[in-house]
Amino acid sequence: MDWIGPAPALCELEKVKPLHSTKISPLEEAVQLEADVLRGKIQHFTGKFSDAKKLLERVVGMIHHPERSAPSRAIAHLSAVCCELGEYEQGIRYAESHLSPGEYSPNSMNERRLRLALASAYLVKAMWIVRSVLPSDVPPNNAHDVLHKAQEILEGLNAYNPAKLSRADKINRVSICLGLAIIAHLQRKFVTALQWYESVLSASSECGWASGYVEAMTLSSMSVILHTTKDVSQAEKYERQALSIYQERSFYFVGFGTLWPEIVGRWLKRLGRGTIVMSDT
Repeated sequence: MDWIGPAPALCELEKVKPLHSTKISPLEEAVQLEADVLRGKIQHFTGKFSDAKKLLERVVGMIHHPERSAPSRAIAHLSAVCCELGEYEQGIRYAESHLSPGEYSPNSMNERRLRLALASAYLVKAMWIVRSVLPSDVPPNNAHDVLHKAQEILEGLNAYNPAKLSRADKINRVSICLGLAIIAHLQRKFVTALQWYESVLSASSECGWASGYVEAMTLSSMSVILHTTKDVSQAEKYERQALSIYQERSFYFVGFGTLWPEIVGRWLKRLGRGTIVMSDT
C-alpha cells in the first residue's frame, strides 16, 4: 500500500463518528478513543505539538478503561508534546504518575513505553537547561542530576533483550541508544558517546527505513565531538555523509527534531563550522 501522508490520514480519521451521538456503545467509544489517539500521534510526529496536546489531554481525561493499550500510548505522546513545547515538568508528571506499582505488568509493553517517555522527558529537561548556556558545551550543575535520572531509566530499558524483536522494539532500541548517546555527549564522555552514536546507526539500519534525518543528525553529532577532539579529517567525513543523506526534520524522537539540532548547530558555529541541519521553513 502506498503511503498516503498525514493530511489524508487525518481526514479519514475525522470520519470516525458514532452512529448516535447521544447514545455511544462501548465498542464505538473504544474505536473513537483509538482514532483520537492516532490523530494525536500524527499531529505529534508532524510537529503540530499544540494541536496534539489539546487533543491528547482530552483523550486522557476521558479514559475509563485503563487495561487497554490506548492510555499508555496517549500518555506517552502527551508527555512528549509537552516536552517539545517546553513544558517538560508537566511531561515528567504525565509519564511518572502512570507508572505507579500495579498499574501495568512489570516490563510489559505499556510499562516500557511509559518508562521510555519518562526518560525522554528528563533528557529534554536537560536539553532545555543546556540550551540556556549555549554556545558553551559544558552543562550547568543542575543538568547533571536530570541526566543521571534519564540514564538510569534508559540503561534499564536497554537490558530488555527479547529473543525476537518486534518493529516497535527495534524503533525503541534506536530511541534508547540515541538517548544514551546524547547523555554521554552532554556529560562530555566523548568515547562513550561515539560508541552509542554508532549503536544508533546500527539500530536504525535494522528498522528498514531509508537513511535520512535520524542518520544525518547522528553523524552531525559525531562530527561535533570529533571537531572538539581535533580529529578534523574524520569529522569532515561525517559532515559530508550527513549532508548527502539529510532530509527534512523528523519529530519521531523527543527533542531530536527540535532542541538537539539547535544545540548541535550552535556548537558547530562555535567551532567555526556550518550547520548541517538546514531550516525547513
